[in-house]
Amino acid sequence: MNKETLEFLRDRFESVFASDLVALGFKRMRRKIQRFRDMGARIGEDVRLWGDIDYTNIHLVEIGDRVCVGGETYIITHCPISPGGVKIGDDVWIGFRCIILPNVKIGEGALIGSYRDWE
Repeated sequence: MNKETLEFLRDRFESVFASDLVALGFKRMRRKIQRFRDMGARIGEDVRLWGDIDYTNIHLVEIGDRVCVGGETYIITHCPISPGGVKIGDDVWIGFRCIILPNVKIGEGALIGSYRDWE
């Protein structure tokens, strides 16, 4: 998809689901992303970050453009054995309840499956 199509779909999505609750969620998400940027994370444009980033080495996190990170997903950069950065490429979708560990690079266009509780 080209940039214009992506922008149209994003705008359409936000207008269709523009209830007060959803709009409040988007505002909180955008504030959270800006806070992470202010703390040193490199986060691209048009990112949907519903998950969370570990604050310990937040400067080691790099997230590309047009990335969606699902809720209850954690990006971790510290570990006693091998701390390291996390790099997520452009156009990546990471599902609900994923854990991204230190020293991980996720390539452009990747789709990361989400957690499933098998009972």
